[in-house]
Amino acid sequence: MGINNLHTSAILGALVLLTACDPTRRIPQGDALLKRNVIEVTETSVPTSELEAILKQKPNRKVLWVPFYLHVHNLPDPEKIPKWRAKKNAARDLRNERRTAKGKEEKPYDPTTAEWLRSTVGEAPVVLDSNQTKRSNEQVRLYMAKEGWFRATVFDTVLLRRGRWFGG
Repeated sequence: MGINNLHTSAILGALVLLTACDPTRRIPQGDALLKRNVIEVTETSVPTSELEAILKQKPNRKVLWVPFYLHVHNLPDPEKIPKWRAKKNAARDLRNERRTAKGKEEKPYDPTTAEWLRSTVGEAPVVLDSNQTKRSNEQVRLYMAKEGWFRATVFDTVLLRRGRWFGG
Protein backbone atom coordinates (compact mmCIF):
# COMPACT_ATOMS: atom_id res chain seq x y z
CA MET A 1 0.00 0.00 0.00
CA GLY A 2 1.30 3.45 -0.84
CA ILE A 3 1.84 6.10 1.82
CA ASN A 4 -1.24 8.08 0.69
CA ASN A 5 -3.43 5.00 0.78
CA LEU A 6 -2.14 4.17 4.25
CA HIS A 7 -2.99 7.65 5.54
CA THR A 8 -6.41 7.54 3.94
CA SER A 9 -7.10 4.12 5.44
CA ALA A 10 -6.01 5.30 8.89
CA ILE A 11 -8.23 8.38 8.73
CA LEU A 12 -11.23 6.38 7.54
CA GLY A 13 -10.63 3.79 10.26
CA ALA A 14 -10.47 6.49 12.92
CA LEU A 15 -13.70 8.04 11.63
CA VAL A 16 -15.45 4.67 11.71
CA LEU A 17 -14.32 4.13 15.31
CA LEU A 18 -15.46 7.58 16.37
CA THR A 19 -18.86 7.24 14.72
CA ALA A 20 -19.33 3.86 16.41
CA CYS A 21 -19.04 5.48 19.85
CA ASP A 22 -22.26 6.90 21.27
CA PRO A 23 -21.68 10.58 22.13
CA THR A 24 -24.68 10.58 24.46
CA ARG A 25 -23.31 7.94 26.82
CA ARG A 26 -22.19 10.46 29.45
CA ILE A 27 -25.33 12.60 29.33
CA PRO A 28 -27.53 12.22 32.42
CA GLN A 29 -30.72 10.21 32.08
CA GLY A 30 -33.62 12.43 31.06
CA ASP A 31 -31.48 15.04 29.29
CA ALA A 32 -31.09 15.34 25.52
CA LEU A 33 -28.12 16.25 23.34
CA LEU A 34 -28.72 19.25 21.09
CA LYS A 35 -27.95 17.98 17.59
CA ARG A 36 -28.96 20.93 15.44
CA ASN A 37 -30.90 24.17 15.22
CA VAL A 38 -33.17 24.83 12.26
CA ILE A 39 -34.62 28.26 11.55
CA GLU A 40 -37.58 28.46 9.20
CA VAL A 41 -38.61 31.88 7.96
CA THR A 42 -41.77 32.55 5.96
CA GLU A 43 -40.57 35.96 4.72
CA THR A 44 -37.60 35.68 2.35
CA SER A 45 -36.15 39.10 3.21
CA VAL A 46 -35.26 38.06 6.75
CA PRO A 47 -31.59 36.94 6.95
CA THR A 48 -31.47 33.55 8.68
CA SER A 49 -27.72 33.83 9.25
CA GLU A 50 -28.29 36.78 11.59
CA LEU A 51 -31.04 34.88 13.39
CA GLU A 52 -28.73 31.88 13.86
CA ALA A 53 -26.17 34.15 15.52
CA ILE A 54 -28.78 35.17 18.11
CA LEU A 55 -29.49 31.62 19.29
CA LYS A 56 -28.23 30.94 22.80
CA GLN A 57 -27.44 27.25 22.35
CA LYS A 58 -25.39 25.91 19.50
CA PRO A 59 -24.77 22.20 18.86
CA ASN A 60 -21.33 20.66 19.25
CA ARG A 61 -18.88 21.41 16.46
CA LYS A 62 -18.38 18.73 13.83
CA VAL A 63 -15.49 17.57 11.67
CA LEU A 64 -16.64 15.76 8.53
CA TRP A 65 -20.19 15.47 9.93
CA VAL A 66 -18.90 13.78 13.10
CA PRO A 67 -18.99 15.56 16.51
CA PHE A 68 -15.24 15.01 16.87
CA TYR A 69 -14.69 17.33 19.84
CA LEU A 70 -17.54 15.69 21.75
CA HIS A 71 -15.98 12.29 21.11
CA VAL A 72 -12.60 13.54 22.37
CA HIS A 73 -14.31 14.90 25.48
CA ASN A 74 -15.91 11.48 26.08
CA LEU A 75 -12.73 9.41 25.53
CA PRO A 76 -11.35 9.42 29.10
CA ASP A 77 -13.50 7.93 31.84
CA PRO A 78 -14.24 10.76 34.32
CA GLU A 79 -14.42 8.29 37.21
CA LYS A 80 -10.77 7.30 36.68
CA ILE A 81 -9.41 10.85 36.43
CA PRO A 82 -8.98 11.37 40.23
CA LYS A 83 -6.88 8.19 40.42
CA TRP A 84 -4.69 9.35 37.53
CA ARG A 85 -4.47 12.83 39.08
CA ALA A 86 -3.30 11.39 42.43
CA LYS A 87 -0.67 9.22 40.72
CA LYS A 88 0.67 12.14 38.68
CA ASN A 89 0.72 14.46 41.73
CA ALA A 90 2.63 11.86 43.76
CA ALA A 91 5.27 11.61 41.03
CA ARG A 92 5.50 15.43 40.85
CA ASP A 93 5.85 15.64 44.66
CA LEU A 94 8.76 13.18 44.54
CA ARG A 95 10.49 15.16 41.78
CA ASN A 96 9.89 18.44 43.61
CA GLU A 97 11.47 17.02 46.78
CA ARG A 98 14.59 16.17 44.79
CA ARG A 99 14.60 19.64 43.19
CA THR A 100 14.31 21.45 46.54
CA ALA A 101 17.10 19.28 47.96
CA LYS A 102 19.30 20.59 45.12
CA GLY A 103 18.17 24.18 45.81
CA LYS A 104 15.99 24.51 42.72
CA GLU A 105 12.43 25.82 42.47
CA GLU A 106 9.50 23.44 42.58
CA LYS A 107 7.67 22.80 39.31
CA PRO A 108 3.88 23.30 39.22
CA TYR A 109 1.41 20.48 38.79
CA ASP A 110 0.41 19.73 35.20
CA PRO A 111 -2.98 18.44 34.10
CA THR A 112 -3.24 14.76 33.26
CA THR A 113 -3.68 13.76 29.63
CA ALA A 114 -7.31 12.92 30.35
CA GLU A 115 -7.95 16.35 31.88
CA TRP A 116 -6.20 18.02 28.95
CA LEU A 117 -8.29 16.05 26.44
CA ARG A 118 -11.55 16.90 28.19
CA SER A 119 -10.89 20.59 28.87
CA THR A 120 -8.61 21.81 26.08
CA VAL A 121 -9.24 19.62 23.04
CA GLY A 122 -12.68 18.25 23.82
CA GLU A 123 -15.99 20.02 23.94
CA ALA A 124 -18.58 19.23 26.60
CA PRO A 125 -21.92 17.97 25.30
CA VAL A 126 -24.51 20.66 24.65
CA VAL A 127 -27.58 19.55 26.57
CA LEU A 128 -30.93 20.98 25.50
CA ASP A 129 -32.02 23.65 27.98
CA SER A 130 -35.61 24.91 27.87
CA ASN A 131 -34.66 28.20 29.56
CA GLN A 132 -32.08 28.91 26.85
CA THR A 133 -34.72 28.09 24.22
CA LYS A 134 -37.12 30.61 25.76
CA ARG A 135 -34.37 33.24 25.89
CA SER A 136 -33.53 32.59 22.22
CA ASN A 137 -37.20 33.03 21.26
CA GLU A 138 -37.36 36.34 23.10
CA GLN A 139 -34.09 37.57 21.58
CA VAL A 140 -35.23 36.68 18.05
CA ARG A 141 -38.55 38.45 18.63
CA LEU A 142 -36.73 41.57 19.88
CA TYR A 143 -34.38 41.47 16.89
CA MET A 144 -37.31 41.19 14.48
CA ALA A 145 -39.05 44.15 16.14
CA LYS A 146 -35.84 46.19 15.97
CA GLU A 147 -35.55 45.43 12.25
CA GLY A 148 -39.14 46.58 11.59
CA TRP A 149 -41.06 43.28 11.72
CA PHE A 150 -43.44 44.42 14.47
CA ARG A 151 -45.95 41.58 14.12
CA ALA A 152 -43.39 38.82 13.88
CA THR A 153 -44.37 35.55 15.49
CA VAL A 154 -41.59 33.42 16.95
CA PHE A 155 -42.13 29.90 18.21
CA ASP A 156 -40.04 26.80 18.77
CA THR A 157 -40.47 23.09 18.34
CA VAL A 158 -38.30 20.51 20.04
CA LEU A 159 -38.10 17.10 18.44
CA LEU A 160 -36.71 14.39 20.67
CA ARG A 161 -35.37 11.34 18.94
CA ARG A 162 -34.71 8.34 21.12
CA GLY A 163 -32.34 5.62 20.07
CA ARG A 164 -29.09 5.67 18.23
CA TRP A 165 -27.13 8.78 17.24
CA PHE A 166 -27.72 8.41 13.49
CA GLY A 167 -31.49 8.00 13.48
CA GLY A 168 -33.46 5.08 14.76
